[in-house]
Amino acid sequence: ARQPQPQQPPRYSPQAPEPARPRAPVDLGMEEMASAMDPGKVLDVWQRYNRGERGAIHSGIYNAKGQQTFDKVRRRYETDVDFRQIADRYVDDFENLLKDAARTDPKGRMIQDNLISDTGRIYLLLAHASGRLG
Repeated sequence: ARQPQPQQPPRYSPQAPEPARPRAPVDLGMEEMASAMDPGKVLDVWQRYNRGERGAIHSGIYNAKGQQTFDKVRRRYETDVDFRQIADRYVDDFENLLKDAARTDPKGRMIQDNLISDTGRIYLLLAHASGRLG
């Protein structure tokens, strides 16, 4: 009779430690940023900006608490490298979304829907705070 072979223990292959991840986007205060601007103002401001009115995006587009949020975000953008990288990536991603929407929806409905959403209002605030808009 054949003797059973002893089972080999599973091979353990140590994995390299994961690189440090950037802070979760929640750390950006997303809800606070989304509520900084009245959704009703977003489309008007965006249309004026796209018509070339460079002063369309200014601090007056925010509600009272939103102005404080904008000031806080702008200061943090200027002083916190991790925050700046996350914010820049968010703005880049959203701008790519807008470009895709412009190609696939010539009437601009997708752009409007994206801009008035929470993510759109956050984009406007971050892009404004970073100096990309206004």
